[in-house]
Amino acid sequence: MAVAATEQVDQSNEELRDFALRVYAREQVANACLEAQDRHGMDVNLLLFGAWLADRSVVLSASDLAAAEDRCRHWREAAILPLRRQRRAWSDDPERVREYQAIKRLEVSAEFEQLAMLASLAAERRLRDETSEDMDTADCLVRNFAVLCEYYTCKECALHALAAALSPGDQQSETSLA
Repeated sequence: MAVAATEQVDQSNEELRDFALRVYAREQVANACLEAQDRHGMDVNLLLFGAWLADRSVVLSASDLAAAEDRCRHWREAAILPLRRQRRAWSDDPERVREYQAIKRLEVSAEFEQLAMLASLAAERRLRDETSEDMDTADCLVRNFAVLCEYYTCKECALHALAAALSPGDQQSETSLA
């Protein structure tokens, strides 16, 4: 039984990481995520987690989001944010190019670890088993981003740009964000 649970966590981690890399590689998605992060203090990995769940027709509940935030908060504050601050401080320093690249790799690695935490949570809470059969990906995305907007208390939510960037269109199929 434990082996099956471990395999499910590993599979969820691989799926979430692959999804995040594919989606974030789209310039308009990356720009919208960074705007939400910088202007509204949103966690990009939580945004991508909400989009990943929507892509699987899973609606993110407020309690699931609270659990995700609880799981990741300490890691984000102790590892990701200090690395990000230092990377940004060195971003325009021509004498720190090597250090900048090294810290950027560390920051990305820390973000992948956070994605693994979120995938583990999804597997533990069996979120992949709670699909909303009556809702398509776009409806789930709207619902999940509404939960995120409420959590981050942004009235004029920056997630509208992200939702538009993730909406199915000519770059992907009608049923998948990635």
